[in-house]
Amino acid sequence: LSPDIIGAVTLDEWGIDAYRLVVENAVDAHSHGADVRTYAMFTDFIRDHANAICGVRFFDRIRHAHEEHRAPLVINATGGWGPQIAARMGVPYKLRQGKGVHLVLSHRVTNYGVIMYGVDGRQMFFLPHEMGTTIGTTDDDFYGDMDEPPVVEDEVKYIMQAARRVFPSIDRYRKNNTYVGVRPTIYAWGKNEDALSREHAVIDHAADGASGLLSVTGGKLAAYRQLSEEVSDMVAKRLGNHAPCQTHLQPLPGGDRPFDVAKAASALQVSRLAVSRMAYRHGSRTEQILHEVEQDPRAQEEICLCEPVTKAELNHVASQELVRKLVDVRGRTRLAMGACGGCHCLMRASQVWAEARAGDACSQLRELRTAMDATFRARRNVLEGANLASEELNQMTHFLTGNVGPLMKWVATH
Repeated sequence: LSPDIIGAVTLDEWGIDAYRLVVENAVDAHSHGADVRTYAMFTDFIRDHANAICGVRFFDRIRHAHEEHRAPLVINATGGWGPQIAARMGVPYKLRQGKGVHLVLSHRVTNYGVIMYGVDGRQMFFLPHEMGTTIGTTDDDFYGDMDEPPVVEDEVKYIMQAARRVFPSIDRYRKNNTYVGVRPTIYAWGKNEDALSREHAVIDHAADGASGLLSVTGGKLAAYRQLSEEVSDMVAKRLGNHAPCQTHLQPLPGGDRPFDVAKAASALQVSRLAVSRMAYRHGSRTEQILHEVEQDPRAQEEICLCEPVTKAELNHVASQELVRKLVDVRGRTRLAMGACGGCHCLMRASQVWAEARAGDACSQLRELRTAMDATFRARRNVLEGANLASEELNQMTHFLTGNVGPLMKWVATH
C-alpha cells in the first residue's frame, strides 16, 4: 500500500452477490405464485372502460409471441427505464439517471474493502468480490441508450488513477472484466451527481390521468427490502388486504439453515472449493444439487474451473432458477465470469445446456455464440497489452482450432 496511508476503513457490502440476490427474490416470488417472465419487452398499457390502467402488453422474445396481463394495479418498477415506460401514458416522471462503471481484476488483490478517493474528491472503493477484485465506481449523468450504456477509456483511466494512489502496484494485476449500470436517482436540478439523494419514493399517477399506475423511483440495493415492503403494503391496502408484510421474518431460498461444506465434500469426494462456492450461492439448497452427484458421480465434473461450477449446479439452475438462455447462467453461477472469461468453459457448458434442454446442434451453437458475445462485451473495454494478446489467442482457439467460426456462420444462415 502507499506509504501516505495513515488509516483505512473496511466494509462488508462487497460480500453481496447482486446477481444472486435478484435471483433468490425472483425464485422466492415464483414459489409463492408469481409469474416471473424474463426476455419480456413491455410494449403498451391496457386501459379499462373507465380509462384506468388495468394491465400491460408485452412481447416474449424467446417465444416470439405477444401477450397481455391484467391486474387491479400496475407498478412501474423499471429503474432507469421508468421515465420511458411512463411516457407511454404521457404522465410526468423524471429521474437523474447516473451511470456507474466498475473494473474487475481476475484475482483477489486484497481481502479487505478499502475506501479511496478519485482525483476530483469522489469517494470510491477497492473491494474483494467473489474470486476477484472490483474497483469503482464512477457516477455521471447519463443520456444515452439505456440498453447499451458504454464503458469508455476515460472512465477506465479515472478509476485506475484512484486505485493507483492507494495501491501503487495495481498495474501489475490483470483487468479482465467491466460492468456498468444506471442508477434511477431521484431528479434534482443544480446538484452534483454525488450529492443526489439515494432515498426512494412512490409516485401515484392518478392525478396525471393514469389511475391504477404507480411508479417506484430512486433507492439503492442496500435498502431494497424496505422499499419493497412499503410498496407491497400500499398495494395490499388498496386491494383490501390489511395483513402486515411478513417477508422480513422469512429467509430467502437456501437461507433457512447452515450447510456443512466439509461434511458434504468428504462424503461425496467432491472438491471442497466447488462445494463451498456452491453453498455460497445456494445455501441449504446445495443439498438438492449434490443429490444429482449421488445419483450420477459424473455430475461433479467442473465445467468452469475459475469459480468453479459443476455440471450438477449448471443443471440445477437451468431447471430450478427461471433460466431461459445459456447466458443467464452467468449471473446465477458466475460461469464464464472468472479469469478465463469463458474461453475454457463455454463450449462444454453449451453442450451440457443442450443435453438438459434436449436441444440440437444448431440451438447449442446459438446459445454458445450469445454467451461468448456477452463475455466479450464485458472484456473489450480493458483489452490492452498482455490482455489483448491473450484475447487474440483465445479468439483463435475458439474460431480456428475449434472451427467454431464457420459453424457460427452456418447457424446464422439457417
